[in-house]
Amino acid sequence: MAFCAGLLAPFSAQAADEELLDAPEITISPEATGGGRLYLRGDIGYAAWLDEGDPFYRSFGGTGEVSFDNARFDKPPSATIGLGYQFTDVIRADLTAEYFEGRFDGSSLSTSPCAGEGAGTRCALSHSANFSALGLMANGYLDLATLAGFTPYLGAGIGATRIDWKTTHETSTCVGAGGACSGAAGGASFGGRDSWRFTYAL
Repeated sequence: MAFCAGLLAPFSAQAADEELLDAPEITISPEATGGGRLYLRGDIGYAAWLDEGDPFYRSFGGTGEVSFDNARFDKPPSATIGLGYQFTDVIRADLTAEYFEGRFDGSSLSTSPCAGEGAGTRCALSHSANFSALGLMANGYLDLATLAGFTPYLGAGIGATRIDWKTTHETSTCVGAGGACSGAAGGASFGGRDSWRFTYAL
């Protein structure tokens, strides 16, 4: 710093001795603020089920609903695309579409015999089915601040998800209890269904 000051001192003294010239005034226009901006978003997620609920099935001609003794949903990856609008530095909103596929496996043990088996036996049933889900959501966000390149935010959304169940496959196996099993195993297939479900995000 001392060396630089020594170099600049003669030029500073010379400039002070010279007559100052009038320089033209330069006006810098403020940056135009034309409101918000559109943005595209893409997400890759993971459907880690927090609560798998209590799935059940109802057989034709049967009485009531039969709960699975064991049930498991796959935890598949999901992909989301969306179109959003940034209203201010704090407020934004977007419309998103999310898609994922999965599989369900469930088993139960009935108190009655399988078809064609003798009295005193029981029937072990297993079911499996694939499904797909398409969710459409409208979301709003409050961006709190940007710290070290990360922006924490609060968000909420509402929408609907279409669940499309594919063909369900059933396998039945005789379990000997107070009677003897023939050793044969049965099977059946049932057509799937699809429906829309209310969806929310927080």
